[in-house]
Amino acid sequence: TPGGCPCVQPGGSPGLPAGYRVRRVVRVEDAGMWERYTRRRAQIRTSRRSESPLPAPEPLVQTDEIADAYPELFEPLDASLNEVYLW
Repeated sequence: TPGGCPCVQPGGSPGLPAGYRVRRVVRVEDAGMWERYTRRRAQIRTSRRSESPLPAPEPLVQTDEIADAYPELFEPLDASLNEVYLW
């Protein structure tokens, strides 16, 4: 069906959910992968010291607005390396 099942369209039956309730939050992390990432990021930063700054991604990354709005939740990013959150 184009646009998906009619039952989950606006005005459909039973229709779209009116809200959600969080039942459980599961944190998934990989400390080893994060360590490899930060090590490689430092290598890239060192190798680019004498290079011109990279241009900003085009189009702008939509997740930047959310990450900037919640600095207590997101690690600061290095714009000089075009580091961005993608989800």
